[in-house]
Amino acid sequence: MDTSKLRYGFGLLLCFASSILAQTPTLGCNELAVGQPFTVTLVGGIPSMPAHIVLDQTPGPIVAPGLGTVHLGFTPAMYAITWISCNLSGQVQFASSVHNDASYAGNMVYAQAACFAPTAPAGAILSNPLAQGIHPTPCGQGVLSTLSLGEDTAVTVNLPFAFPFYGQTWTQVGVSSNGLLTFGGTNIDPTEHVGDFISGLPKIAVLWDDLSPQVQGSVTTCSTPTVFQIAWSGVPQFYLPDSNSAVVSLHANGTISMTWPGIDLADSLVGIAPGALQGALAVANFSSSAATGISSGAGPLFEIFLPCCNPFDLQGRRITFKPTATGYRWVR
Repeated sequence: MDTSKLRYGFGLLLCFASSILAQTPTLGCNELAVGQPFTVTLVGGIPSMPAHIVLDQTPGPIVAPGLGTVHLGFTPAMYAITWISCNLSGQVQFASSVHNDASYAGNMVYAQAACFAPTAPAGAILSNPLAQGIHPTPCGQGVLSTLSLGEDTAVTVNLPFAFPFYGQTWTQVGVSSNGLLTFGGTNIDPTEHVGDFISGLPKIAVLWDDLSPQVQGSVTTCSTPTVFQIAWSGVPQFYLPDSNSAVVSLHANGTISMTWPGIDLADSLVGIAPGALQGALAVANFSSSAATGISSGAGPLFEIFLPCCNPFDLQGRRITFKPTATGYRWVR
């Protein structure tokens, strides 16, 4: 396979069936990172049937009569890999790697599976849609720095490039001990209130909570010509003996990616906002089955986590915010 085609997104997996499909097939893929291997898995296909993988750079939706919504664009950039067979358990695994090209970082990846069943209304049954971003490799070649942050403190850090965010361009970012980034100044607020998030300075909430890096853990940056990464590593909440780790990467093209390698806390706020009460709110569910969503124009896009009813559930996940013509699209 020419893995450079992965810049166009991961497409449609088709299993040709000669019998009735017993269950809805499920398509999954591990995290995609530039220069790193990945595995695509289909579960619930027809045993021993051949499969195709079709790549496409643009998402749908396209409504197929009798079949449902296909979450691919079917553009001229499509690329097909043919004659991969489901095994005796109706599964397919395809291993490859993302081409090692920094320009791919942050690109969107779209996928859906369709297992053909002649007795189905349209001759096939669609799986779940799958969407991800192609994320950067670990920041091992950049300039590393440790920030000296105490309780409820923030520092201003120079960016290695001009970073576009909600229609403005910034060359500095404020980094708070409390898991919050701001532009045009700093913010040391330890409490994740929605009203504070959408007002004031433009913000990126990576893991907004009352964190205490002066007690344990660290806050570090890694700077390259195209990616600036900030990591909170093993940081506890205020007066609690826990450990929380989160990483955010700012890309020169305006893409933002976040990941949470280890989390003990239950309450937090994650998202992006233009500040100054601009735009319509878009409250997301970043762990939903849809795995993708979009802002309401150029307004805030976020999820708030509460111990009582919506505890933090993004550990081990990665969310990418990609600029669009009118706002941002998020992809898990």
